[in-house]
Amino acid sequence: MDIKSTIQKTSKALVLMLALILLGSCEVDKDIKDGIPAIAQIKQSRQGNKKITYGVTEYYQVIIDAQIVTDDGRSWSVTFKEMVPIIDFPKIQPGQNVAVKYDPKDSTNICFDRNPDRAKQKF
Repeated sequence: MDIKSTIQKTSKALVLMLALILLGSCEVDKDIKDGIPAIAQIKQSRQGNKKITYGVTEYYQVIIDAQIVTDDGRSWSVTFKEMVPIIDFPKIQPGQNVAVKYDPKDSTNICFDRNPDRAKQKF
């Protein structure tokens, strides 16, 4: 095997790996720009059908049924999907509360609130 074909194969593999990492990170780092903070009271969680490896961490899709509660007392039921590292599964079990954000234009569009201050908050 000559050096040129080895470099081409290696380059193609690196480009493919980079593309997979970048495409996967979109789901892992899901955020709602201008999202409004709220609390999701987890009612049920179940495994989805996706798995992403991002760096050395494996993320699994979880489908979450929750009651969303806002600071002003509004509340509604919603089902949403999140990519979650396996180590965080205990945080999204029924009965747990999680910091989330919702889209003010579509209250069914929910994502975890990854703000470090909110993540440390006790509910």
